[in-house]
Amino acid sequence: MPSRPSLSPSHRSPAYPCIPLDKALRRVSTIAKSYGTRHASPEGVSKTWGTASAAGKILSYMTAIREYGLTEETGRGRNRLIRVSDMGSALIRPNPPRELLKKAALNPPPFQELWAQIKTGKAAPASTVQRILRADREKRGELPFTEQGANEAFRIFRMNVEYVGLADEDDPFAPDRPEEEKAFSSNSSEHSRSARGDVAAPGLEAAYQEIRVPLNSGRDAKFLYPGNPTRAELEQLKVMLEGVRVIVEGLLKQRDS
Repeated sequence: MPSRPSLSPSHRSPAYPCIPLDKALRRVSTIAKSYGTRHASPEGVSKTWGTASAAGKILSYMTAIREYGLTEETGRGRNRLIRVSDMGSALIRPNPPRELLKKAALNPPPFQELWAQIKTGKAAPASTVQRILRADREKRGELPFTEQGANEAFRIFRMNVEYVGLADEDDPFAPDRPEEEKAFSSNSSEHSRSARGDVAAPGLEAAYQEIRVPLNSGRDAKFLYPGNPTRAELEQLKVMLEGVRVIVEGLLKQRDS
């Protein structure tokens, strides 16, 4: 039986990406524009992101893109060098392979643990996430997440699942008990808790909400918008939807000409 790790009162969660895959890809793209697949120092990478110093949050971003497999590193300290990996190069091109996107999205070990147990369509209440990333890890003799760390890791994980389309194949997040609905709202519009005005648990809001408009042809038009949008974002969406109306009118004119 593996021995349980000794935890200090201020122990931190194991490493996991602090940003979702789509944001990580944008950061890798800026590195590639300056360096291609050549090696760069952490300071050089920081400059491509508009920051002179490789410290604090910038180091967390560098760790995140590495955990997704988008970069490779050699050396330590002053000799540390970073380059865009083959997978990173492939994923920042137009129309990247979907299977490769899935691989990157689930590359971090904590995300693999989550996906292995909740990809089957079973409910993913808060208690399940805490068990996977805390109790199960401790039983294996591995460092467990803090409660807050587990919630945040799941939030990033879920954003990745939605981004690469895994949620479209199978929705593993639909709660099976009413008391857990607020903690983990479903991706589907008919189960959208946010659309009904419920308040999700802190840090676990859905990345996006969906508006589905049935068309007479039997197909649906879908619109995605950020979960829990601010008033400024809603005002911007209002302007953008007006732009969509203009585009549709133009398409109608093309059809009629």
